[in-house]
Amino acid sequence: MTTISWTAGASGAWSDASNWSPASVPGSGDDALIGVAGAYQVTVAGATATGLTLDDPHATLVSGGVLTVNDGLIIGAGTLDIATGTVIATGTLENGGTILDTGTLEAFGSYDAASLERIGGSGGALLKCCESDQ
Repeated sequence: MTTISWTAGASGAWSDASNWSPASVPGSGDDALIGVAGAYQVTVAGATATGLTLDDPHATLVSGGVLTVNDGLIIGAGTLDIATGTVIATGTLENGGTILDTGTLEAFGSYDAASLERIGGSGGALLKCCESDQ
């Protein structure tokens, strides 16, 4: 498994390999890390990753398609904006930032109450597994 990191604190498309280091779009066998300092938006039309960490308070990940995260979806800081698409988290969901859900969030893995309290919007959060006691 490879960790692929967003390279600059500037807005851009997930699908543009030049926005990532190493210069490769994160795929189903990769962990994606968006944590470089700056105020920016990463736009994803649809993708699959093993893990995804968003960890800058001024960064926003905007999903307009189907984004599937097969292991950990970790919003340490920043905003996950599920604009019109669907985000599917089959592993752990940790949300220390903000999730704006005007699309659909499907959580099949574990999560805690604090993570759920930080979800806003008018979308349909579909929580199918386990609230942990963390």
